Amino acid sequence: MGVPLLLKRFQHYSTRSTLGCTQPGCQEHDLSDLNSTTKREKKVIIDGPCLAFFIYNRLLAHKPGELGPVDCQPSYEEIGKGVLAFLRQLEACGLQIDRIYFDGYLPESKRDTRFRRLDQGLSDLASFHATHREGLELSDDACNLTFELHSASDDTVAERVFQQKPRPVALRGTQSASFLVPAVLETLLNSKFAEITTLVPGEADPYCARRARRESGIVLTSDSDLIIHDLGWSGSVVYLAQLELHILRHGKQNVLRLGKQNATPCTFLQAPIFEPHYIANKLHLPDLVGLGYFMAKHPTKSVQDILQTIHISLPYNSRRDLPDDLPTFEALYRTMPASNESQNFDTKCLQQFRANRKVLDPRLSEVVLQFASTNTECVDCFLPPLIDDPSRVSAWEASAKERSFAYACLSSWCTPENSPTRRVEEHSRKGQRYIHQRSGVDAWVDRPDWLSTYAKLLCQSCEKVARHFRVSDSNMYWRLVGLTQVLNWYEGKRKPFPNLDVIGKAVTGVVERRWMWKEVHLSAQIQAALYSLRMIKQAMEYSCAKDTRPNFSPPVKLLFETLQKLPPLRLLMATRMELQNKASNVRLDELLMETRNYLQEYIDGSPAGDEAAIACGVATVVPFGAITPQYMVNDATKENSPKVKRQGKVAKGKQRHSGAAASHKGGNLEKLYRVEELRHEPFSDDLRVNQNLERDFFRAEKKRVESMTAICCAAYPVFV
Repeated sequence: MGVPLLLKRFQHYSTRSTLGCTQPGCQEHDLSDLNSTTKREKKVIIDGPCLAFFIYNRLLAHKPGELGPVDCQPSYEEIGKGVLAFLRQLEACGLQIDRIYFDGYLPESKRDTRFRRLDQGLSDLASFHATHREGLELSDDACNLTFELHSASDDTVAERVFQQKPRPVALRGTQSASFLVPAVLETLLNSKFAEITTLVPGEADPYCARRARRESGIVLTSDSDLIIHDLGWSGSVVYLAQLELHILRHGKQNVLRLGKQNATPCTFLQAPIFEPHYIANKLHLPDLVGLGYFMAKHPTKSVQDILQTIHISLPYNSRRDLPDDLPTFEALYRTMPASNESQNFDTKCLQQFRANRKVLDPRLSEVVLQFASTNTECVDCFLPPLIDDPSRVSAWEASAKERSFAYACLSSWCTPENSPTRRVEEHSRKGQRYIHQRSGVDAWVDRPDWLSTYAKLLCQSCEKVARHFRVSDSNMYWRLVGLTQVLNWYEGKRKPFPNLDVIGKAVTGVVERRWMWKEVHLSAQIQAALYSLRMIKQAMEYSCAKDTRPNFSPPVKLLFETLQKLPPLRLLMATRMELQNKASNVRLDELLMETRNYLQEYIDGSPAGDEAAIACGVATVVPFGAITPQYMVNDATKENSPKVKRQGKVAKGKQRHSGAAASHKGGNLEKLYRVEELRHEPFSDDLRVNQNLERDFFRAEKKRVESMTAICCAAYPVFV
């Protein structure tokens, strides 16, 4: 919810203090300005998402403006390095990092706030697109500048994250990283801070407050309303943006340059400290919750004006004119986390979550906890905004089937006993607004064999990419796997494929002067497909970590083993410049030739696949991953049926057309026109084909095949 201007109005109640020093027993910094409890404990509790955005913004502010809106983005690897450097500097100054909490579930009260932020993000994306309508310009020196930034030492990175600097004008309005929080969480879980990093079944704020109250600790955060929480007698709050790192040279205080520590007596941290109990006593209040409520109602008034106007200094229970919504506001800051957990979640499922939460990203954690909820009929998944073309369908749409598979795994294996099947609704962009769309989880759960069939198809897709593309780099291989899933969606929607030039630029990041929006959009679709595969991996890992493991079928086991090779997010979601640097080891002409052959194989036709796949409306991966054309002849005994005879006549008529497609394909073109029957494809409600529109289908099929042939024969003629 938040309280407007809360920090500004409380600023003069803070105490500027020295938090720590790198030299034990330093005479200049005996920490005498801290109270005895804080000086004794010096434990720090950190709000993880706030830390992630703080590091991201600090690193972005140090990027040169000439990099442009694309290459200025700090990579996830660079952000991870900045987070670890920040934490190590805190420890060097004598602070003990006690806990780092990440949101694992946001309550219903935050729903409106989430939608406001999503709408604001969509508005920013639309403005960004309008500003760069002709594409995103790239700098000639981007490669050298980015290399210098990525190769910076840990000390240099630490200096940047502690140094406050305005963002260059040219970089204002830059879109935020889509997978920032899960990437930072993954980095911490693979570092020495893994044991103190916790994904909680709720919002991080109340857990930070509870820990500070127990340990008399200091909470590092960016959320201003943490002051309102009950932090106990000696808990305190320090805001990340107000932290300052200094040195002392010969009795003089200067801004620290970390690379010269060996020439300085000591380095130390200073910041304004907010102690809620001290502030409440000074204002003659039992706590700050009631004051926070009236500050939210009167955002332009000072603290003293509010106290004088509403007489808030009187005991709460003596006022009979309490506002109706005050108890609701107070519950947000006074309810203990344990109380929320017991009311919202099944006890057994909650125990399972605590034991196995380290395998989950925050987005999927929220889905898991909603399946474990005792009072939820619909499971909501809020997909993070991607940097895609807002004038086109959302990049998430192309990988909806993969995410439905992940939800079906969780619904089948993680729902409390005797609970009804819950529908899953995804919240993502559609056009210029955010909507919720229902995924087809119900159908998956009702037909468990579909999980096995789809797992087999995904494995075949990965194997086919490995056979066709001769790439040694693991990250490039997985981007090609993501590409096949995206191209399969194009085929299923009867959309023309992107041409080879767009595919090459989106996969490798090799762009000369301008990155066009069609390339940006395809790259975002690949990212969405890869993250959807990661969701499948985590859903299966979480299910396997249960005390009672599910009985995986052989195809599902094979898929589980295959997805274990997925790289971490910092590599999986590489920036364009990182892709371009790695593409120096990949011959682009060979990659495009292999891509052309990959598309050509589909035009030439492939075996129809096993009967199990055909029976449920899918076939083996012909080249694009999950679902091949839904309509293929697989039974010669049916060729003489009236329906097939009628369709055969249509096919013969289509062979008479002139053009490159007929001359290039010859008899193989007939295989795509001959149809056994119109079959509903089970994994997506939007692919239903009405038999009454059979004639329209054949017309669309002809256009699709001609378009695909044109891609291979005309769009990149140098390889023909």
